[in-house]
Amino acid sequence: GGDNWMNAGTDKGLPRCGVSSVAIDENNSSSNWFVTTGDAEGLNRQFWQNAIGVYRTTDGGNTWDCIGLENITSMRKVIQVPGQYNSGHLFVATTDGLYECSNALVANPSWSKVIDGDFYDVEIGEDPTIVYASGTGTTEVYLYEWVNNIGMTLPNDEFIDDGFNSTTITGWRFRANS
Repeated sequence: GGDNWMNAGTDKGLPRCGVSSVAIDENNSSSNWFVTTGDAEGLNRQFWQNAIGVYRTTDGGNTWDCIGLENITSMRKVIQVPGQYNSGHLFVATTDGLYECSNALVANPSWSKVIDGDFYDVEIGEDPTIVYASGTGTTEVYLYEWVNNIGMTLPNDEFIDDGFNSTTITGWRFRANS
């Protein structure tokens, strides 16, 4: 694989911009793709590219539409909730907070800020109803159970070693990195 590549971006309506992450719809990988724009890791401010929104294609990159968050300066990662729930359900880690969109495949998707913070990463857990996000400085680690709209910040000083290389905090259990 990987012998044949095609341009599915700037010559197809995606503005010239950095792309910081891509999420592919597992239920429709040949058509539905989502990208966050900007250069979230730009170390040289001379070449830094601000984000201009989250973009979506529903036709395999032939056309692109901005579907929101165009006022966010820096985006780092987009993820999609596994399709058994909703193939248009996205989470985006940004320097302004963690954002959620549960209807990214409709004509006018709506976005909500889950929590403020400077987020670098967002992942779906083994239980696909739980999202983990991490960031810099005071953002630390955040857990969000989107089905029940329950979120909690996990401060570094509350991590404990229970002898099984894991951590339990108020009923939640997390595997520690080792």
